[in-house]
Amino acid sequence: TPVKTLTLNSKIAAQMKSRFSVGECFPQRIRVQSSLASRAIIPMVTSLSGFFLRRCCASLNVINRDRFLDLVEKRPKGQALITVAVHNSTLDDPVLWGLLPPRVSRNYQQMRWSWGAQEICFSNPFSAWFFSAGKVISILRGAGLGQPGVVSAYERLLDGDWVHVFPEGRVNQSGTLLYPLRWGVGKLIASVTANSPGGLPPLVLPIYHTGLDVSLPLTQKWSYIPRCGKEITVLFGEPRTFETEVSAHLNENGQYYENYRHPFTEDTERDRHLY
Repeated sequence: TPVKTLTLNSKIAAQMKSRFSVGECFPQRIRVQSSLASRAIIPMVTSLSGFFLRRCCASLNVINRDRFLDLVEKRPKGQALITVAVHNSTLDDPVLWGLLPPRVSRNYQQMRWSWGAQEICFSNPFSAWFFSAGKVISILRGAGLGQPGVVSAYERLLDGDWVHVFPEGRVNQSGTLLYPLRWGVGKLIASVTANSPGGLPPLVLPIYHTGLDVSLPLTQKWSYIPRCGKEITVLFGEPRTFETEVSAHLNENGQYYENYRHPFTEDTERDRHLY
């Protein structure tokens, strides 16, 4: 049965190349896995994040951390992990990963890949280098699902890596639980489930957290200096897969249609409301 995969939109790629260098636009092509910068930057930032959580916050309540660590370290080889979280603050990534032990933060292969807004994280050569070394993939908001950053995340998942996504696509300090989720998370889940070379569907883990929004509100004057003394709660939900839904759709329709990304995105949103 033919199955549709994520493919690169050459027009979008050309537009991005015209604005940024190849290294800034396509950080997945930078061989950061062999870079000393990556092996220094990732543990350093993760350690600082852990220090902030444990020493600068009034309280830290973490629920189901062992479940999260088991998925990061002990899931079957070749099985991808997609974590989805609410996006309450610009601190969310990397501060959430301060919960990881040093043995994980020092292991390049186990650490997450993540999307970063091109206009923020890749706006100049230094920030592009820094975030690329931190395993951040450039994403151009509004450029659609065929852009290089989405395809790169898809390829990482096919390799069995961990990719973290903020499906809302922007920081939410509006007081509502969630903004409408973007299509990218549904596209990744459905495409990787249908095309996983090892037949292992990706594990999807919802993460809900509170407190980082008041630690670094968007309205404060010094937007890069977090406030101490806040109460932080992080809840890791129940992991799930979507192979039943994908199989049912393939059996009914004979192929993976583009519009099937919608049910997956909505189902993931319902899961996050539960947690």
